Amino acid sequence: MEGGNAAGAGHFGCGILLFLTLGHADPAQIAIALVAAVCAAFLLTACTVLCQSLAFFVKGGGRLGEQLSTMIGVMAMTPQNTQGRFMKIALFSILPAGFIVILPVEIVRTRAVLLFGVLVPAIAAYWVLAAWIFRQGLRRYTSATGWTA
Repeated sequence: MEGGNAAGAGHFGCGILLFLTLGHADPAQIAIALVAAVCAAFLLTACTVLCQSLAFFVKGGGRLGEQLSTMIGVMAMTPQNTQGRFMKIALFSILPAGFIVILPVEIVRTRAVLLFGVLVPAIAAYWVLAAWIFRQGLRRYTSATGWTA
């Protein structure tokens, strides 16, 4: 996920347009969709920080972190109904793809706002983990260079 580009902005805009025109969305569903999208963005950002923090620990980890971030994005775009039970478990545990896409889509599709009670703690957990890993990596980096943080 190497930053935004025109195609990404076009996909985003097209998605909004299709949701508003073909989704038969009322104001409540639009609000649910906005909150779900913000939650997914927060989680994707936490996962990107976590993946990119590998650069502190692994030689050449910057490229590895980039590849892991891309892998999470690809897994998030894989249709859920094509996955077996093991893969669904992995998407919600090892990889956060289930929390980035599958759960927010389910919340919007079914209007099951109580599922935010699952999504928000997952976001908090990933942010705590990402901040901790980043901080540990920063300590490792600054101790190796003689800098102080």
